[in-house]
Amino acid sequence: MESRFGFKDFVLFAMIVGIGLMVFLVIWQRDRQFTQLRSISDQLSQQSTALASLNRTLERGLVVSAPTASAQAAQASPSGRDESWARPGVPVTWPEPWGPANDPRDEPDFAMGGTLTEIFEGVPRKLTPFTLNEVYINRIVQEVICESLAMFASDTLDYHGWLAEAWQYDPNGLWLRVKIHDDARFSDGQPVTAEDVRFTYMDYIHNPEIEAQEFVAQTENVQDVVVVSEKVCDFLFKDAAFDNLYAALRFSILPKHYYSQFTPSQLNQSTGLAMGSGPYRFEITPSPANQWAPGQPVVLVRNENYWRDPPFVDRHRYTFIQDNVARLTAFDNGDGDIMRSTPNQTALKLSDPEWLEGHTARAWPNMRSGYAIVAFNCGERNGRPTPFSDKRVRLGMTHLIDRDRVNRDFYEGLGEVATGPFPPGQGDDSIEAWPYDVERAVELFAEAGWIDRDGDGFLDNERGDRFTFEFIYTTGSSIGPRLSRYMSDQCERVGIEVTIRVVDWSMLESIRDARDFDTLIQAWSWTSPESDVYQLFHSSQIENQGDNWIQYTNTEADALMERGKREVDANVRKQIWADLHRALHEDQPYMFMMQLPWLRFTSNRVKNIHEYPVGINKMEMYIPLENQR
Repeated sequence: MESRFGFKDFVLFAMIVGIGLMVFLVIWQRDRQFTQLRSISDQLSQQSTALASLNRTLERGLVVSAPTASAQAAQASPSGRDESWARPGVPVTWPEPWGPANDPRDEPDFAMGGTLTEIFEGVPRKLTPFTLNEVYINRIVQEVICESLAMFASDTLDYHGWLAEAWQYDPNGLWLRVKIHDDARFSDGQPVTAEDVRFTYMDYIHNPEIEAQEFVAQTENVQDVVVVSEKVCDFLFKDAAFDNLYAALRFSILPKHYYSQFTPSQLNQSTGLAMGSGPYRFEITPSPANQWAPGQPVVLVRNENYWRDPPFVDRHRYTFIQDNVARLTAFDNGDGDIMRSTPNQTALKLSDPEWLEGHTARAWPNMRSGYAIVAFNCGERNGRPTPFSDKRVRLGMTHLIDRDRVNRDFYEGLGEVATGPFPPGQGDDSIEAWPYDVERAVELFAEAGWIDRDGDGFLDNERGDRFTFEFIYTTGSSIGPRLSRYMSDQCERVGIEVTIRVVDWSMLESIRDARDFDTLIQAWSWTSPESDVYQLFHSSQIENQGDNWIQYTNTEADALMERGKREVDANVRKQIWADLHRALHEDQPYMFMMQLPWLRFTSNRVKNIHEYPVGINKMEMYIPLENQR
C-alpha cells in the first residue's frame, strides 16, 4: 500500500505545529509573569511591612490631645525620649535596635522566601527552653524561636536592644531597670510584659522542680525580678558582678500565659514545648500531645506576628546526620545550606576548585568558637576515686600526648594548642603549653604511686590495681577514633591500659550527669566575649547535675572564680583571670587540647553570609528567587 503525504496532510501538520508553538509561548509567558508577580509581591510585602511599622510609629507620635506627663518627661529628657519610667539620677542607655549588620534589601537579586536548611552533627534530646544546656537547643530556641532582652551586635559585639528598648544600670551594680519595647509580642500575638520577664527568671529557671540547674548557676546572682509596670521591670542582684548584665539581658524570655499551663513534670519530660517572640515558630503551637520529638527534623515557619521587620527566609529547617561522610554527602547533594565541617573536610574542599564554585568553606575565630578537651573525672566513679583524682596523673597524661602532632595530623593545622579555657586576651597569654615529654610523664605517674611492681609491663598502685581507664567519644566524631587510638598507643608505651567506648551523642549528657566516666573527649564553645568558667570548675557546681561533672575541686581556684565574678573593674578582673588561668594550667582538670576556629560549609545559593565576631547571622541571609525551593 503506497503512503503519500498530500497537501491536506501538510496543512494539518502545520496547524498542529502552530498550536504547539502557541501553547509553549503561552506557558513561557505565564512563567515570566509568575516570576515577575512573585518579585512584585515580595516587594509589596516589604513595603507593606515598612508602612505598617511607619503607621505604628506615627500613631504613637501624633498626639492630638494635651501632652501627657510621659510626653512632658520625654521633652525634658536629654535623649529626647520618654524616660518617665526611669529612676531619677541614673543615665538611661538607649541601645541600637538589633538587626542586620549588612542589610541586603538593596541587592538586585534580593527576594523574600525559600527554605534555609542547616545540618547538625548531633541530635538534641530536647527543645524545651532551659531544660538542657546544649549548643543545638541554644541555636534553635534561644536565637530563632525566642528572644532575649538584648543581643550582641554581629560586627561589634556591643549590646543591641532586642526585646528591651532601653535600660538603666545601677552605678554600684546592684540593680538593672529594663524598659520592654511597646510593640514586642509573642508568636500568638500576646504582648511581652514585665510579668513574662519575672516568670522566666523566678518561676521557671529558679523553680526547684524544673530541671534547669545549669541555668540557675548562670543566673544565681539574680535575687529577684520586680514588676514596676506592664513594660518595666527591675532586676535586683545579690552582689555587684561583672556578668550581671549578661545574666539579665541574654536569656530567652518566655510567655507566662503559655508555660504556666504546664506542670514542672510536664516540662521536664517534654521534648519540644518551645514558644517565644522570635522571628520563627513551630507551624502548630506545641502541646504535650503534639510536640517535636528527637530524631525528627525541626521545621520552623516565619512568625506572621513578628513585631520587627519579618525575616527574609520563609522557613528554617534543621536536620541531623551524625556520620561525617553521610552528612557531607547530603550537603553536597543540596540537602543542606549550612553544616559544621570537620578539619579534614575543610582542608579537602579548600583544594577542590569545582566544589568551591557552588560552596564556601569557612574557618575563622569568633565569640562562639572554643576549645577541644579531654575531660578527666577528677573525683569518684562508682564510689572509687579515678586515677585522675591526682593532679600529677592528669599532668602526666598531658605530657604523654604530642598536641602539636595532634593539631598537625588530626586538625589539619587549623587549631592552636590550648593552655586553658579562656578566649585569647582574657587570661594569661604568656603561659606556655605543657610540652610533649614522655619521660616527665613517667616520673609524674611514679610520684603518684603508679609503677610496674610485678614486672608485667603495666603500672600498678600500692593496692595492686592496674592503671587502666576508659576513654569515651561519641558516634560521628571525626577526631575521636584517631585520638583514642593514638592515646591508647601512647599509654601502652608506658604501661597504661585504655578501653575505648563509643556512645551516641544523646547518651553523653546522662553519662556526665551520673559522673560515670574516666575520660571523654568534648568541645566547649564560648558564648560571650568574656567567658565565665564558674559553672565548669567551681566546686559548688558538682552537685545536682551541675556542669562541673569532672568533679574538680580546688579552694584557690574557687576563691579566684568568686572574686572574678564579683569584680566590676576590668583591669583588676584581668589579673584575677590570669591567676585562675595559671591555676587551671597547673591542675589540668582538662587536658586542654586545641583552641579551634569556627568551621562551616555554606551553599552559594544562599546570599549575604558574613563571617562576624559573633559567628554568622542567619536573620540577614536571603535566597534569590531562582535559587528557592
